[in-house]
Amino acid sequence: MNEDWNKGYVYMKEKTYIEKTLLIIGAVLLFFSFFILAVIKWVAANYGELAFENIIFQLTTPSEGADPVYFQSFIIDCILFPLLYVAIGLLLVVPIMKKRFNLSLKLFGNERNISLYPFQLLRKLFFPLGIFLFAYSLNHANDVYHMKYFFDQNRTDSTFIEDHYVDPQKANVLFPETKRNLVYISLESMENTFMSKEYGGAQPENLIPELTALAEQNTNFSQDSGIGGAIETTGGRNTISSTISQLTGIPLKLPLTLDSQVGKDSYLPGAYAIGDILNQNGYKQMLLQGSEGSFAGVGVFFETHGNYDIYDLERAKADHKEQEPISGWGLKDYEVYAIAKEQLLTLSQGNQPFNLTIVTLDTHAPDGRLCPLCENKSEVQYENVLSCASKQVDDFVKWIQQQEFYANTTIVIVGDHPSMAPDYFNELSPEYMRRTYNAIINPAIKTDFAKNRSFSKMDMYPTTIASLGATIEGDHLALGTNLLSGKKTLIEEVGFERFNEEIEKHSPFYDHNLLQLSE
Repeated sequence: MNEDWNKGYVYMKEKTYIEKTLLIIGAVLLFFSFFILAVIKWVAANYGELAFENIIFQLTTPSEGADPVYFQSFIIDCILFPLLYVAIGLLLVVPIMKKRFNLSLKLFGNERNISLYPFQLLRKLFFPLGIFLFAYSLNHANDVYHMKYFFDQNRTDSTFIEDHYVDPQKANVLFPETKRNLVYISLESMENTFMSKEYGGAQPENLIPELTALAEQNTNFSQDSGIGGAIETTGGRNTISSTISQLTGIPLKLPLTLDSQVGKDSYLPGAYAIGDILNQNGYKQMLLQGSEGSFAGVGVFFETHGNYDIYDLERAKADHKEQEPISGWGLKDYEVYAIAKEQLLTLSQGNQPFNLTIVTLDTHAPDGRLCPLCENKSEVQYENVLSCASKQVDDFVKWIQQQEFYANTTIVIVGDHPSMAPDYFNELSPEYMRRTYNAIINPAIKTDFAKNRSFSKMDMYPTTIASLGATIEGDHLALGTNLLSGKKTLIEEVGFERFNEEIEKHSPFYDHNLLQLSE
């Protein structure tokens, strides 16, 4: 009798242990299910449609200096709420799992007493429910971000970059004896979609009339005969990857590892950027932005590719340049332009040609940042911010044009990537292709080849160098083509779909020569 009792005790103990284990595993699976679904919803609310490469990028590069509001909302929406949901579920099945509900039913005159144990049933369902929801959340994430395709492409080797890469360090680039200055303005989320339809945009009224006029009256590269821009490609869909595409002529392809050192001590050490070329030719260079230079390794990139003097939020604070209390990403754009004027006057007094690169922020998704210069013309805050940004750029350009150094200065204005503002583009026709803004003011040479082009931001690399009056043998640098020359871009040669498909794939050449990863 004792032996049977012991066997029963051991069996019940093992059964209880298995049930508890399955309950814990189910709770963990439910948390990650809710977490994944919450992240998808959070990204859509804050960034709209986002490529999976951007998510990988954020996970593998430094995040210091980002707007703390994003971190706070992420923690609340994507971590605390999923934990709360799981905790409520556990409270239902653990403390009161033995609670019994008695029902008395009369059937055909006979009374039946039924005992129900619903929480025990829920406890048993915890594990299979966790498996089901976890599988569903992964499948939903794959549908939204095409994760399987992304990883399949990264497991497929391609020699496309190697076959078409023109090494800028070995290219014959000759500058004129009197070198032109460069003012390079990267506008956050600025795209042609914000223009009115008559100019190729998608708005009933032009939200950026000043930027439209700058593009129309100066050199603008376009996919048609009107005002147009660059087509979006893999490896250039956020600010830093877009910046790298424009300044190095290559896409940003980071290793798929969370312990990546990219952006911490070095950034694409094998690449050769505009900054490297200008530094070699005696330029004094400065990066000016309202946020912290540490975010996404921006400062490291510019310091190691051209020895730029970094003027960021921390330096502005040290110089007491902030006019408003610091919040969010950092300085407002009007504060940055004020600093830019001071720095340009200082740079122009030196005996070196200069390159001032300015990065703006106010038009960042989801709603932009209003400043004292913004007018309240629209009920939509983002539209007011866009109009304000357009006017500020125009005022800054006009100020430069009034300075003595302007005669020997080229101004390049580019949008860094299409806006990530959620829900703002839902009514666009599926056929409408959003493109990033560009305008080159006072280039050293004119061109008859600016229109009816198919190009990416990588083509801005040699184009910017050529706009300073430099000659590039072959008119190709890295994967970019000098658009001023009329030579065919890679997209024009092979087509956009093949171009994008190939740079999505894994490139051993890129890893070894540009990232310089150890084996």
